[in-house]
Amino acid sequence: MVSARPRRMFVTGMLSAVTLAACTSSTPSAHSPTTSQPTRAVPLLARGEEATKAAVPWSRVGPGWMLADWTPTPGFGAGGAPSGGAQPDVLYLVNPKGGRYLLASPSPGSLLDWSGDGRRALFASFASSGSNQQTSLVELDLRTGNSHTVITGDGLTATFTKPKGLAFLLSGSGLLERIGLSGTRQQTYPASFPGVGATAFSAVESPDGTQLVVGAKMGLALVSNDATMIRELPVPSVNQGCEPVRWWSPGVMLASCFLTESTLWLVPTSGAAPSALTSAPSPPDLGDENAWQVGSATYVQDAGACGYQYLAQLNANSATTPVGVPGVDTGNSVFVVGAYDNQLALRATVACGTGVSLMWFDPVANTTTLLLGPPVNGGGVSDAILYPEPGYKIASEPQSGCLEWILGTACSWW
Repeated sequence: MVSARPRRMFVTGMLSAVTLAACTSSTPSAHSPTTSQPTRAVPLLARGEEATKAAVPWSRVGPGWMLADWTPTPGFGAGGAPSGGAQPDVLYLVNPKGGRYLLASPSPGSLLDWSGDGRRALFASFASSGSNQQTSLVELDLRTGNSHTVITGDGLTATFTKPKGLAFLLSGSGLLERIGLSGTRQQTYPASFPGVGATAFSAVESPDGTQLVVGAKMGLALVSNDATMIRELPVPSVNQGCEPVRWWSPGVMLASCFLTESTLWLVPTSGAAPSALTSAPSPPDLGDENAWQVGSATYVQDAGACGYQYLAQLNANSATTPVGVPGVDTGNSVFVVGAYDNQLALRATVACGTGVSLMWFDPVANTTTLLLGPPVNGGGVSDAILYPEPGYKIASEPQSGCLEWILGTACSWW
């Protein structure tokens, strides 16, 4: 690493030379270079405007931007290939104002993750092979449009490693492992731990990628990138599984843990005692899955009956209360994409809409700004991801019983 001290002396010398020149000559010579004018930033597309990939101002892509799988035929789901009357999904890059850039048509599959360097995205493409469904994990270069299949297998899912996405965390077939960009196995992580039991095959990396918090039957476990055990993190009374969700604060992991229903816990990776963020759910709340702090309030992704999902606010007593989103009919599911600039990015069916829209929700002003889907450009948004934040979730939900996990009933993961 180059020392900062010589650089500082060099800059100081340059400033002295400039000052001396300014004192000795007020008229530029014939050989003086012409002062260049600063390049004006390319304006962002406004909400509802669309452009091609060539128009993307890549130097400005960052927090607040989203990748979104959009389908012109709502109800057929993601996956890229048309089925019957369905048309293929397309991939949009959406700026914070709601302007959209078409990156890929058709989309390579179901959107899974976005690399920390902002350059690549990961998709799952599904195909039947006899009685089994094979999953191909496909990496797409967002700038060039080039894609390649990383690996194919039964029930696989993966996400990029932190911080830049130089490898993948892969789960499936009873394994949690790290593989290279070409699919070569680099590291296998423990399938069980002495104190907290069998792994949930899910993990969240530290922002620098040196450690992983792994879900387990009776809590969490902290392991190094090379799979060395650091410490186990048991959660009181939990014996049916904990899922690490995201970093709540430095050194504190938000986890969704299953008692009779899923509740949210704050688990310090130092080994200090964990604390419950939400209390045991009661109808309509059948499970707490994720949470975000927006201003002075905390908002929770809650599960209701029959696959219904909704937005709720955390109360002082640790219970949650459903939050009405302007323009979204009561009873329509709301999925939280993430938080940015004191707003929540949501996917929901708007009133009188025929598909799922992507929107910003400002809880303080109680307003929504529609970005994609009805009524902006029709169709529906199959999935969306906010530009990666440190500690973005990087592993899978349980390999079996995913629907049961959402509904808050028992899952046979172990």
